[in-house]
Amino acid sequence: MPAAAADADAARQQRASKLASAGPEPEPEPEPEPGVAGGAQPSVEAQRAAELKDSVYWRHRGAHHIKPPADAAAVEAALNEAAACIAAADGLLFITGAGMGVDMGLQDFRSSNQFWQELGHPEIQRYEDSSDNKWFEIDPQLAWGINYSQLSAYREAKVHAGYDALLKLAATKGDDGHFCWTSNIDGVFQVRLTLIK
Repeated sequence: MPAAAADADAARQQRASKLASAGPEPEPEPEPEPGVAGGAQPSVEAQRAAELKDSVYWRHRGAHHIKPPADAAAVEAALNEAAACIAAADGLLFITGAGMGVDMGLQDFRSSNQFWQELGHPEIQRYEDSSDNKWFEIDPQLAWGINYSQLSAYREAKVHAGYDALLKLAATKGDDGHFCWTSNIDGVFQVRLTLIK
C-alpha cells in the first residue's frame, strides 16, 4: 500500500475510533409548533418533525461529523489528508444538491418564494403546488410556461468553477471511476458536463 494511502487509512481508523468512543452528540429537541393548542390537529410540518425525531437519521445525526479545523495549519493538514484519500480511492461518488445550481444563479424552487410570488397565481404559492399534473389539464399554457421558464433558466445559466473542479477530480479516476448522484433537475451534470452517463 502506498504511504499516502496507508496514512489516509490510519487517519480514517483513528476518526472512527474517536467517534465510536464519544458516541453521537445529543441533538436539541425540535421546537413545538406555535399556535397548536391541546386537542388541535398538528400541521403536516409538525407531524414530519415528530417522525424525524423518532427516526434512525435523527438519532445518528452528527455522529460522523468532524469538527472543522481551528487554524491554517490544521486546514492545510485536513486538505492534505483529503487529497491522500482521493488519491487512494478506487472511484469517486459526487453527491450534490441545490447549492450547485444556486451558485449558478438558479433559484432554489423549494426554499425561495420569489418565483412563485412573481407568478402571482392564487393557487400556486410554492414548488409543490405547481408540480401537480392537474395543471396540464386545467391550464396547459400555465403548466408548460412554468416548466419552460425553469428549463430556459437552466439552459442559460453559466456553469461555475465548482463544476470544473469536479470534472478535474473525476478525470483522475478515468471514465469508469466516477459517479454522480444529484437531486438537481437542471441537467448540468448530464448534458453539459457528462458526469452522469
